[in-house]
Amino acid sequence: MPHGFNFWTPVTNAGSNWIYAYHESNNEDNLPEIQAFALSHETSPWMGDRQTFQVMPSDATGKPSADRKERALPFKHDNEMAKAHYYSVTFENGIQTEMTPTDHAAMMRFTFKGNSSNLIFDNVSNNGGITLDPDNRTITGYTDQRSGLSTGATRMFIYATFDQPIVDSGRLTGEGRDNVTAYYKFDTTENKVVTMKIATSLISVEQAKKNLEQEIGAEDTFETIKERAQQAWDDKLGIIEVEGATEDQLVTLYSNMYRLFLYPNSAYENVGTLEEPVYKYASQFDLNPCTTSTATETCAKIEDGKVYVNNGFWDTYRTAWPAYALLTPTQAGEMIDGFVQHYRDSGWISRWSSPGYANLMVGTSANIAFADAYLKGVTNFDVKSFYQSAIKDAAVVPPNANVGRKGMATSVFDGYTNTSTGEGLSWALDGYINDFGIANLAKALAEKGDQTDPYDPYYEEDYTYFLNRAQNYIQMFNPKIGFFNGRTASGAWRSTPENFNPAEWGRDYTETNAWNMAFHAPQDGQGLANLYGGKEGLAKKLDEFFETPETAMFPGGYGGLIHEMREARDVRMGMYGHSNQPAHHIIYMYNYAGQPWKTQEKVREVLNRLYIGSEIGQGYPGDEDNGEMSAWYIFSALGFYPLKMGTPEYAIGAPLFKKVTIHLENGKDIVINAPNNSKENKYVQALKLNGTTYTKNYISHADLVDGATLDFDMGPKPSKWGSNLTDLPKSITPAATDGLSAPKPLKDLTDDHAGTASDSEGGDTAKLFDNTSDTRWTVNSDKPWIQYAFAGGKQQATMYTLTSGADSHEADPTSWVLKGSNDGENWTVLDEREHESFKWRRHTRAFAIENPGRYAYYRLEITDNGGHSSTSLSEVELLGYSGERIGSLSAGMQTVVERLEKEGEFTNRSAARALKLHLTAVEQFEQQGATDKVLKHMNSFKRLLDHQQEKGLISADAHRILYDSAHYFIERWQHGGVAVFKASDLKFDHVGPGEDAHISALVENVGMSTGEEKVVFYFDGELAEAKTLTLKPGESETVTFTVENVTAGSHQVQINNLSGTLFALHDDEPVLSLQFDEDSGTVAGDSSPYGLEGTVHGEATWETGKFGNALRLNGGRVEVPHDALLDGGDELTLSVWVNLTDPSANQKIVGKSSIDNGFILGVENGKLYPELWDAIGTHYTFHSGSIPKDKWTHLALTWQSAGRLIGYVNGEEVENIPASAAPIGRNEHPLIIGGAPWNSEAFKVKGSVDALRIYNWALSAKEIQQLYQKNEVE
Repeated sequence: MPHGFNFWTPVTNAGSNWIYAYHESNNEDNLPEIQAFALSHETSPWMGDRQTFQVMPSDATGKPSADRKERALPFKHDNEMAKAHYYSVTFENGIQTEMTPTDHAAMMRFTFKGNSSNLIFDNVSNNGGITLDPDNRTITGYTDQRSGLSTGATRMFIYATFDQPIVDSGRLTGEGRDNVTAYYKFDTTENKVVTMKIATSLISVEQAKKNLEQEIGAEDTFETIKERAQQAWDDKLGIIEVEGATEDQLVTLYSNMYRLFLYPNSAYENVGTLEEPVYKYASQFDLNPCTTSTATETCAKIEDGKVYVNNGFWDTYRTAWPAYALLTPTQAGEMIDGFVQHYRDSGWISRWSSPGYANLMVGTSANIAFADAYLKGVTNFDVKSFYQSAIKDAAVVPPNANVGRKGMATSVFDGYTNTSTGEGLSWALDGYINDFGIANLAKALAEKGDQTDPYDPYYEEDYTYFLNRAQNYIQMFNPKIGFFNGRTASGAWRSTPENFNPAEWGRDYTETNAWNMAFHAPQDGQGLANLYGGKEGLAKKLDEFFETPETAMFPGGYGGLIHEMREARDVRMGMYGHSNQPAHHIIYMYNYAGQPWKTQEKVREVLNRLYIGSEIGQGYPGDEDNGEMSAWYIFSALGFYPLKMGTPEYAIGAPLFKKVTIHLENGKDIVINAPNNSKENKYVQALKLNGTTYTKNYISHADLVDGATLDFDMGPKPSKWGSNLTDLPKSITPAATDGLSAPKPLKDLTDDHAGTASDSEGGDTAKLFDNTSDTRWTVNSDKPWIQYAFAGGKQQATMYTLTSGADSHEADPTSWVLKGSNDGENWTVLDEREHESFKWRRHTRAFAIENPGRYAYYRLEITDNGGHSSTSLSEVELLGYSGERIGSLSAGMQTVVERLEKEGEFTNRSAARALKLHLTAVEQFEQQGATDKVLKHMNSFKRLLDHQQEKGLISADAHRILYDSAHYFIERWQHGGVAVFKASDLKFDHVGPGEDAHISALVENVGMSTGEEKVVFYFDGELAEAKTLTLKPGESETVTFTVENVTAGSHQVQINNLSGTLFALHDDEPVLSLQFDEDSGTVAGDSSPYGLEGTVHGEATWETGKFGNALRLNGGRVEVPHDALLDGGDELTLSVWVNLTDPSANQKIVGKSSIDNGFILGVENGKLYPELWDAIGTHYTFHSGSIPKDKWTHLALTWQSAGRLIGYVNGEEVENIPASAAPIGRNEHPLIIGGAPWNSEAFKVKGSVDALRIYNWALSAKEIQQLYQKNEVE
């Protein structure tokens, strides 16, 4: 049934999640076999099935067998009929099985051939129970079957009746499923037909019986139920009518509609009557589910209302939910509210509902899906609760990995999800899309102005905050490689041009590669285009994408071929992986680039090639995924697509059929005519909307649902239709920036400017500005103040955020005043709040500053915290525009005016000329950095625009484009028209001990005004020197600092926000040399020049060693504190002697790693077993050589970037493998000898160690031999 409580399905492998194989598992006669007919709730074979029950007909004369292979019956597909409402198969032995569903129940009709016939009852596993009642012709039971990803699934109960007497029955044993296997035998001598009525419930057996009685009455027959089921599907599939389609195209279209309306699924039940229904459900969202269900009744909470389950929003947000909003908006609202019920029930909306909170995929994409629906007029759901759930997803650190967004402790403040979170880049990019939906929903709710909504005062602030966050995709774009790329917690890029391959899968990219994520900002097509040099650059990048073949040869982080790689290769459209969801919007990005004819061409290729083969059990290029793959086809075949989710509009593509009528729920129709459509005529030549010429390559939802006729003129060659500037979809970033610069959204001003934080109580204020809510600031005061002083001069914050602490809400501030000052003594009130609250722990809230200005000091004075003795916060941000130039906006606007004039958007040439004259004046003041004059002339420009529109001199679309650009221009100059000094290109040479070091950086004024700033230099964390520079906009100067007589070792150097490690090293000396020649104590001395001594922990004793003394580890370890000298870098040598009692055990001899970085030298199975990770996460390891028991053995390992990783045992090379060009991944863990670096209690060494040396270069084979022979390098 559409969105039904259950699925009913034939099963070819009754012990698997792969329910039905069309022909790949045929028997020796090349025929498929069915092993059961099953109750199912499978969302996807990858998610696995749950709450199952199976029945299988058998003509065995005696007791039938539960063995799946013995009972399996072969059939031919010619004797099989599969419809949305009905399934039938006639087996080779003549038995026929038919099924037809209701919402909670089904009828199965078995037509036997012989005189003694059976129904076998079974399940996927032994997790369940069955009770036979042959006298009353019923069975009852329950099923606890669930896959590992069936999170939250509770017990389901079964009640079934039979219309024929049961002549024998019993349990079936011997298959390991004794709890669930049984049979009924029927005498079919005269009546060959046995009908089973079966219903389910998540509440109880009694409710299952009630569900059966409500949905299949005593007077109902198989045919009446079948007719009702068909009508339910006809009501759905009849929404779209098609003319001019082939039979295959009709099968494909309506099969896709069937798949779309299968999901999501109801999980509620009517505990009342048909006349007075009362809807309740057994909750499957308890994070600590009960375990005391009985054979007849659940222990789960019974809640009021209608709930829906089974949806992977990472997939479905793209097309399935927009399709529900368009085709069945009332049902869409009910289903949305059914997912909002997850939040009302247990505090979160599922990320992947299967049925509860499955920890799978990235993004909280119900945010964008449901916001988009609301903006398209679906309002029959609890939008206030939904909004709060979305805010929680976007602004709160979740309690576990099953709910919310990952990486939230830092991503909110950094603006990106770093590489310590698996697939962090994908989490980030999907997060920006969801933030876009939240922003636009906030704007709509603000405009609604509901004074009864307690959150109404905050929607406008949320809109500004989340719209800016939606532009943070720029934080993930690595300009050196031209792709979105992972970033570490420190901000470093995962990849360099030398080691980056965009064809590699995994790591940063969920189920795809960098190519298929290169266009993952559909919310801001112009901003994305600017990353590639403008709209033309975006088009070239798209061309390259479709021209670069996917070979499936680069598994990257997956380590081997996964099915998504194989499927993407087989699409054969370059890198375009239509087989998986991340690529689905990419074709339509050509519309943003002003080349819609390429969208049309690619759409047709997909429709014609990738949804065929149904007659041989095919039809999809990859996983269909809850209707999403189907909805892509439906939209694209209609001729429009929801490209920019979170806005009520669609990108126009190329309709597939000659005529389509969409019967809308409001009684109106959308009629799409393309009478000259054909396989060759795939390009739009012209379009009319309701009889009027229409040139935009997008269309609004409102235009469609008001009833619309779209007349397409299709042709065999590309045309320029839809390519003018006024025809392109709207973006967050205005058109005047084309090719100038990436977006510059609000950012935390405390990140880039060296400043000082303090408070009234002497607390640890650094924790408020460390970009993580894992730490918190707490002081014993109910009215403390927090202050931040910028070292580089005045800054203008326009918003600020506060993040609540992790503990009790009682310490939260409730009232405060934000003040600004330029001398630290005289203060101006900027913003004042009273009676505020933080709904959750570690909840980030954003506040707009009512009276912003430029100040060197900001102070937050907390005036009330509810009277608690202490006050706590996790983080504070001061948000403002960076002030960096974004190219000459006035010149960009002049280019736009010229193009609009060329495209006929002015009725008078003098109007365009007047605008260009204004912009020429603005450009002059821009170059001078004269903020006041820039603002004055741009406001005058806006007034002139309005005047021209009033006089009819400029089109409405051209006015909008220029007005938006002017507003953007003014906002940037008003809040960011300052001098901004940016340091780059930090340079220094490593020196010898006692030599002078010279450290330099290039400092440039990237701001809009002339100014001066101190450039500060820190050496080993201490301020060493400062120099003051005065620079005009665009000017730069190299600043050099000198440190005299540098001592041996590693030193941290920093110029402004640039930092690095300076080494002062002796030639030909190891950076660590632990000879273990002590005879007592807990210190292992370092005989290298750097004094990095180790500390002995736990059970360890000194003894005679290979050279002098050694250290015997009896469960103990040696720990050397972190020092950059020990990180490895581009070259490394490890050398150590060991005498092991059990070299077969997995033991970590020495290592410095937190996993995914650093190095380990270990042994396992009597072999050398090193592990090493380079800076891009590539893992290197091998098992080689032979390590004897109870005998001193020399082990060595050398690494050279872009060279080799070589292992040695007793001076002889045992392994030699290639190394990447990347250095060894750095970390700040200590060096551990005797156990795992990440957990010293694991993989402990059993034996003795001696003469450990680490060099920061790769020794030669000859030098390794010298160490083995003489314990020294000559």
